[in-house]
Amino acid sequence: MPSGNENIWLQYANVFIPIGVSVVGVIIGIFVYKEKVKNLEENMKEVKADLKEIRDKVIACETSLKEREPYTKRKSPVGLTDRGKAFLNNSGGKDFIDNNFAVLKLEIEKSDPKTAYDVQEKSKVVLKNMANTDIFNPLKEFLFKEGLELDDLITVMGIYLRDKFLPEKGFLPEDVDKTDPTKK
Repeated sequence: MPSGNENIWLQYANVFIPIGVSVVGVIIGIFVYKEKVKNLEENMKEVKADLKEIRDKVIACETSLKEREPYTKRKSPVGLTDRGKAFLNNSGGKDFIDNNFAVLKLEIEKSDPKTAYDVQEKSKVVLKNMANTDIFNPLKEFLFKEGLELDDLITVMGIYLRDKFLPEKGFLPEDVDKTDPTKK
């Protein structure tokens, strides 16, 4: 049988050993928790950096998409978007048509267009044929310097020429759809 002193020591041991083990467990838990918090903070820094990179890429894509906005509206009859109007003006296409309208008009009239649709299609053909002449060279120089396509300019100029010529024949741009053979 244990003596009184040993009994006290056993009682102390029974109390303090579990407390000591608990304290050590709490300390270990705190260090583990602290390490997890540190890892989370590092991960958040990486996530923030990734989000910033993603944001920058989204902004770049948005800018690229705006630069690639079509020149024409996807409604009928085809019309110019703001980008198409800017292209028409900046390229010199509008001035070209305005300054050469009498000649362009004669060329369209040679085909004796009967409908607004005929005017629309012939406008593109006339401009495409003129693209091989010297008077079209300034426009082609602009396209070359800007890295743009001749067909895009012909399309934009064709719409402008069509809209300028249609009233001469008593038509409106809306009449293109009414006389488009593919829409019947």
